[in-house]
Amino acid sequence: MSSKIADNIKRNRVAYTFLVILIVAFSAYLLGLRENSVTFHTEIGPVTIAAEIADEQGEWVQGLSGRETLGEKSGMLFVFPVPDRYAFWMAGMKISLDIIFVSQDNRIVDIARDLQPCVPEQCTTVVPGSAARYVVEVNAGFAERYGLRIGDEVEIK
Repeated sequence: MSSKIADNIKRNRVAYTFLVILIVAFSAYLLGLRENSVTFHTEIGPVTIAAEIADEQGEWVQGLSGRETLGEKSGMLFVFPVPDRYAFWMAGMKISLDIIFVSQDNRIVDIARDLQPCVPEQCTTVVPGSAARYVVEVNAGFAERYGLRIGDEVEIK
């Protein structure tokens, strides 16, 4: 009887291990679909970040609100259906940000630097000077640290 129990345990362990591997692989696949890389081609060289995708209204509204931290080369890429002068604000934020506005032809058209968190009653909105199809939020100071300038090329993968 103990050999039957041992065989069942071995079979269950193999099945359990296979299931865990399958779940982890599928989760990694799904996460990969929601994250892109964004490379800024600057005068001092290219810099690439891992960017979470926000391409639906609920994601646009949520953005990075409530996040306690953001990795040095991480951010959020907002993808809009058409170029426009989309307004952003810092309500609900816990970290300071730079917001980089990118045109349909993948050029930086505006940069809002070192934006501080605020409460809704005291927030101002940030609107780019030109239409943007993409917007990238990164840690405050990123644009200066890596030499981002209006007109720089941006590669989105």
